[in-house]
Amino acid sequence: MRRAAKIDANQPEIVDALRRMGASVEITSGAHDGFTDLVVGAQGITVLVEVKDGSLSPSRRTLTPVQQLVHGRFKGAITVVETIEQAHELISRMRMAGARLAGIDWHMGAVANAGTETKADAKHGSRVDG
Repeated sequence: MRRAAKIDANQPEIVDALRRMGASVEITSGAHDGFTDLVVGAQGITVLVEVKDGSLSPSRRTLTPVQQLVHGRFKGAITVVETIEQAHELISRMRMAGARLAGIDWHMGAVANAGTETKADAKHGSRVDG
């Protein structure tokens, strides 16, 4: 039987801070060994976030070998956040990246577009983004 995921003591306050800044936050601490604690979205940008408690000694906040593996092989944005200040910096960087990518339509496929097409759009072959 799988045991409950152990989270760092500062994870709830970092999640709260990210959400107060307008980010969507999915808590994935229990997904599988090595996967990040959070999936954070803001301005159309998604970043995988490992939370480490910045109040601990450096030796107690290092990535585990399996976390190192995940961080090393993941080809998207992935980072470690230890403090509220770093959470603010993360959202700032996500906003900058989002501004650069503004206007790109990421919706693809029938499932992604579900609910965004009206009957008139379907008849004329166009779609209005919501």
